[in-house]
Amino acid sequence: MSKKFPLAGVLAVLMIACLFANMWICYRYVRSLHAAQLKQIEVARLQGMLVMVNRNRAIVTALANDAIEYSKRNPAMETVLQPFAAQLQQLGFRPRQATPPAPATR
Repeated sequence: MSKKFPLAGVLAVLMIACLFANMWICYRYVRSLHAAQLKQIEVARLQGMLVMVNRNRAIVTALANDAIEYSKRNPAMETVLQPFAAQLQQLGFRPRQATPPAPATR
């Protein structure tokens, strides 16, 4: 009977150690899930911002395209577009260089 008692004590200590190890693993798992949920929320927010940026870029591109097409019919529009030449080039448009007005002849 005395031989079984130390074995029961070792098993009890081993069981308690396993209990604490499982509690630690569970704690780390819950923290990891929480971090993953926060990352998913951040990704969803960034995707919403990306949709908005792409929509705004499409609107600006369409507006720039319309302005350049209009400047082909109305040369006075070229002077309005000149300050925005660098931004138009970033969008992929190449505005024509404005020709200086011809000197008035008397």
